[in-house]
Amino acid sequence: MKPLWIALAAWAVSAPALFARQAAPPAPQGETQQEQLSKFDELDRAYGRAVKAWRDERRAAAKESKEKEAQVAARHPIKETWPRFEALAAEGEGRALVWLVDEAGDYFESSEAARAKKSELVARLVAQHADQPWAADVMVRMLTRQRSWFDETWVRTKLEELAKASKNAEVCAAAYCELAQRLSSSKASAADKQRATELQAKVTKEYAETAAGRELISKNSASSYEVGGTPPDFEATDPDGTKFKLSDYRGKVVMLDFWGFW
Repeated sequence: MKPLWIALAAWAVSAPALFARQAAPPAPQGETQQEQLSKFDELDRAYGRAVKAWRDERRAAAKESKEKEAQVAARHPIKETWPRFEALAAEGEGRALVWLVDEAGDYFESSEAARAKKSELVARLVAQHADQPWAADVMVRMLTRQRSWFDETWVRTKLEELAKASKNAEVCAAAYCELAQRLSSSKASAADKQRATELQAKVTKEYAETAAGRELISKNSASSYEVGGTPPDFEATDPDGTKFKLSDYRGKVVMLDFWGFW
């Protein structure tokens, strides 16, 4: 029987690298982009303050009369702010498009009009901003938030469209991982679970160096040490100089002998 202590020792040294998390994406380069970010952040914060003040005023008005509350309700800050975010989006600020998608329900009076606008805006986002580093986080999470407006099939379709459209590995990996997670739910069909497994394999093979890829590899590695799990494969050399892999012994009983010089 071939001792495996050399390979296990090597794994112990390198294993922590599997759990490393990638730093946040770098800030957009270029003065114009930075100015757009500043405009967006400033406008977003201003809108948040306006909404809070509007809600406080509405609660106070409700104590007076329904008519007074209705008057205040009709002055929702989004009516004034929406065109300003549209202008930012027209200048190329993709996060403004994300904001418009999320807030369309408050701007349009009917659900049908809101859904139509959301679909239009998401199509623009995928076509124009799928390669942006922030899309791996911001755009993926935005798509999942639309589940209450559309359905699960719509969300899955858009995630796959984003992954296929993007040339940014981080975005592709994040979209595929989210899609795989949604396909592997407890109520998923056998076909969906198989598709989820294929997507996870794709991420670990083609996008192993991305944040989502490393997280998935780390998760798989941790679960492989549970009873009944498949241990990660490794290659080692026995005392006679013959190379071997742990997978060479798959299906056979393997004893791991842990020992030291103490």
